[in-house]
Amino acid sequence: MTVHGAKGLEFPNVFLMRVNNKKFPATERPRVFEFPARLMKEGEPAEQFHIQEERRLFYVALTRAQERLTLTTLTEPKGKVPVFIEDIVMDPAVRRDVRQMTTKPAAVQQNPRARAGSAPANRNLFAACTGPAKIFSRIADWAETFHPPSPEPLTLSPSAVNGYRSCPQQYLFGYLWSLKEGPRAALSFGSIMHNAIKRFLGELRKGNRVPFEEVQRIFEMEWRSVGFEDEYQEEEFKKDGLEQLRAFHELTMAAPPQVCEQEKRFELPLENNVIIAGRMDQVNSLGLNDVEIVDYKTGRPKKESLAKKDLQLSLYALAAREVFEWNPVRLVFHYLQNNQVQVTKRDAKQLEEAQSIAQEVAADIRAGQFPPRPSPSVCRSCAYKPICPAHEEELGR
Repeated sequence: MTVHGAKGLEFPNVFLMRVNNKKFPATERPRVFEFPARLMKEGEPAEQFHIQEERRLFYVALTRAQERLTLTTLTEPKGKVPVFIEDIVMDPAVRRDVRQMTTKPAAVQQNPRARAGSAPANRNLFAACTGPAKIFSRIADWAETFHPPSPEPLTLSPSAVNGYRSCPQQYLFGYLWSLKEGPRAALSFGSIMHNAIKRFLGELRKGNRVPFEEVQRIFEMEWRSVGFEDEYQEEEFKKDGLEQLRAFHELTMAAPPQVCEQEKRFELPLENNVIIAGRMDQVNSLGLNDVEIVDYKTGRPKKESLAKKDLQLSLYALAAREVFEWNPVRLVFHYLQNNQVQVTKRDAKQLEEAQSIAQEVAADIRAGQFPPRPSPSVCRSCAYKPICPAHEEELGR
């Protein structure tokens, strides 16, 4: 979680990573353009304006902790103390428990004049290291050995199966270690949009007239200011959301779907004591037992070829057949960003392949196979990157 994203939130324990120069405080970026001083309400910014802003942000980070605050840092070149750490350790009023982690602590020369049994002299916390600074932790060992047993029967959601296939270690952190992700703008926005659409279509199912002004009112009621980095980002998301809902409302009112189910939950039992449990955004009736399964997406539209082999849609189709005895003739990804609709279907062979993939994932989970699988697409948005052993060397540079 970023410091901006944590504004307004509090936690019993807070870990603030990499409190180092050029990291926190971050390096000042050159201005894209010079804002005219005469247009500034408060005049020109004072000297060291950037470090003052970073110090305010640092204060926000410190005050998120309710009970315990842990700061981590790395030794700077020539033993220089990071500026924000110096502010803390040089304050005699601050009670601190400062510890230095190294792989092989250097031997401490005992003062011959010291009394027998007396404690050795304190080592300099920020003494210059002979080698490059690195991060040393036990997370890598824990990730290899601490695998809480999965409950039986093994229940997996389609997103959990996809998550394991993308990165088994990410699955370990999120599902078995139960490390919950902090709020993020994209996730908050997705939840708000799904709830607004659900309520809008729910009113249509009741036969009520729903003008766009009512949809906008629903959207405003569903809005939650959680996970956004600042007011500007929040306003941009809100503006985009209203535009997307306006286009969705126009499209829906022109040809209202025959919605028969919303947020339809299911549990699909498979062989080997495996259960696939999930929830379909929307199911539309196409007559008799024929249905259309719709999954709304707020992210960037993907290639249509990916929808044809998407595992999530395959498992939805399998559940529709086996649990509800429906005939899923249309599987739809509806991208709200541009109201693009991708339609696909599944045959018996594809449904069998989906079952095989789910069984393979379940077998690997039970066998304790959780290796990291670094890739730019997965790691870029992974909430566990700061503690991932695959990135320890990178963080230590």
